[in-house]
Amino acid sequence: MAGVSVQAIRHYETMDLISPSAVDYKNGYRYFSEDTIGDIWRISVLQSAGFSLKEIQDMSELEPGDTASILLEQRAKLKEKLTREQIALQYIDKQISALKKYSQGTEQQGRYKTFEDRFGQTIVTTDGRSLLEHFEKLKSLKGSLGLNPDMVNQASRQLNISPQGNAELLQLFSINHDSRKRNRGDDIQKSGLYYCRTIIGRENLSVFYKQMIRRIQEDGHTLRGDAIEILLIDGNLTRNSDGLVREVQIAIC
Repeated sequence: MAGVSVQAIRHYETMDLISPSAVDYKNGYRYFSEDTIGDIWRISVLQSAGFSLKEIQDMSELEPGDTASILLEQRAKLKEKLTREQIALQYIDKQISALKKYSQGTEQQGRYKTFEDRFGQTIVTTDGRSLLEHFEKLKSLKGSLGLNPDMVNQASRQLNISPQGNAELLQLFSINHDSRKRNRGDDIQKSGLYYCRTIIGRENLSVFYKQMIRRIQEDGHTLRGDAIEILLIDGNLTRNSDGLVREVQIAIC
């Protein structure tokens, strides 16, 4: 009836949302008026819009103005849910792209790219800090939409780098989903020109950085002194370090 299952209609009855105009107790058939059929359709629509039967029951007793405020509140909830799903979709798309690079087993050639200021929150690394402590810190970064910060933000590492290719880890850097938006307490990865290359799997980072710096110097550029590693496959999809995909970005002048 009205595209609604018999089980659902019986449930509406038990919640006193509808009542049949007549019941044939011999065969159990229930008969509904045109108005009640309209109510069944209305309940089904509101359920599809995310309302619980209890909320629908409460709404049926409200004035139109009060109902409007409830609809606005539900709209905000649905918009937030949609935003969460869009972020999750973007996260999955990024991981798929990185996994394709991994499965092809090829590294992108180095390229120069200009970035605007990127904002995010940091976790300062110290000797002796356990993985559990890092996770606890990450939990404190969970602000937007109740999502895991690894999904909302872009996991990365900020480093100091010398002309000899020595890289010193400064801190973990969780770049905001909207990297151009600065929130209170955010740190910054400064804008500028970067030389970028992708690392696939396990590789000697010291050798890799020296290769990149040699190319930068051959092209006539000077190091600014900082670099950032962006985790494209962030370690949540695999425990195999050979499956990691990172992009190294070295700032230049």
